[in-house]
Amino acid sequence: MKKILTILALFWLYSGYTVLAEPATLIGSEQCFMCHDTQKEAWGANPHRAIKEECEACHGPGSAHQDSGGEKKLIKRNPGEEVCDRCHLTNSTIEAASNPRKLSRKLWENSVHQQMGFSCLNCHDPHKIKNYRLLKINGIKWNCYVCHADKKKTFEASLHGQNGVRCNDCHLPHGSENNHLLKGSEGDKYFCQKCHNEQPHHFIASKVSTQINKLTCLDCHMRHYSAKKFLKFKKEDLCRNCHAEPY
Repeated sequence: MKKILTILALFWLYSGYTVLAEPATLIGSEQCFMCHDTQKEAWGANPHRAIKEECEACHGPGSAHQDSGGEKKLIKRNPGEEVCDRCHLTNSTIEAASNPRKLSRKLWENSVHQQMGFSCLNCHDPHKIKNYRLLKINGIKWNCYVCHADKKKTFEASLHGQNGVRCNDCHLPHGSENNHLLKGSEGDKYFCQKCHNEQPHHFIASKVSTQINKLTCLDCHMRHYSAKKFLKFKKEDLCRNCHAEPY
């Protein structure tokens, strides 16, 4: 019997198996801050501070990590999107519309960003407390330019860019039922008139579009930039685009 136990012990020792450790437990953020002093300085202003478990709500129980002297494999160093989803996604469209910290699960999962493999952490850093909405780069449009670099030069030179218009004034980065993640239908005069409500030609266009039922702002204007004040054509050629013959 003793020989059998010795053989089993040797097998266990050399086969690479180890005794399972007890599950890690919560230790509280103050224990985390004993080593992570940089995060401690900023934590007081972090909106995530309201979460009961604080650090461990996202990074998991920290006792094993602490007891090992900081072994990185014993803590969730880079929590995935599923951690954000627990608090920030909702199946309620009403809640998503009324609570700025909630997103529609349906819109996000059907959005072009999610379908291309983007996650929350592509744009956000939960520790960047000085940045607007915890963005990795302060300023919404600068985050957008990381991927949409082709729009930067022209948009910054446009009247919209020079007058402080931001990407999210027209777009919903977390999902939309409209094309191009727009807040309203593309080219919809009512969408554009939320800002452009004093230009008289827009009201004229409204009357015309009622008759034709197809005319939109984008029939005459560019979306992001044009050297001709967002017009698609020179002023003298603009009307001729539809009215080839004088009347």
